[in-house]
Amino acid sequence: MDADYTAAKKYLAKEHYYGRLVRKFFLFGGIVMLLSLPFFNDLIPASPTFSLLAVVAVSLAAGLINPLMRSAVLFNVLVSIAALIIFEYEAISLYAAIPSSDAEWLFFVINQALALNFFLATYYGTKSARGLLVKGKFVDSERSVS
Repeated sequence: MDADYTAAKKYLAKEHYYGRLVRKFFLFGGIVMLLSLPFFNDLIPASPTFSLLAVVAVSLAAGLINPLMRSAVLFNVLVSIAALIIFEYEAISLYAAIPSSDAEWLFFVINQALALNFFLATYYGTKSARGLLVKGKFVDSERSVS
């Protein structure tokens, strides 16, 4: 099945595709995760290997997003949901434990900011997925008629 690049360009110009915005959220989140990892490694409940794999997953999701690949858009939604849950859960846990040091407060703030970042990525990623799925049904039904 050949990709219809002309239709994709028209779609990008006016429809519900927010891939560029989602990519920015993912890149911002990945950079913050990567830069903060050495400083908060002892506070992160996961192993350094898992943390690095999470950064790689966010980076892959940012690089794969493409309006012609529904699977990549859906992958972005799943990654952003997972990141949102992980970072907000950690922020809630930290806040409930009443952070006692400046490092713990800063770690709480970073987790909360990352949760907000991935919340926005989830929202816009879901809008993109919805738009692509609805457009796909419309285009597929239109092709079967002609």
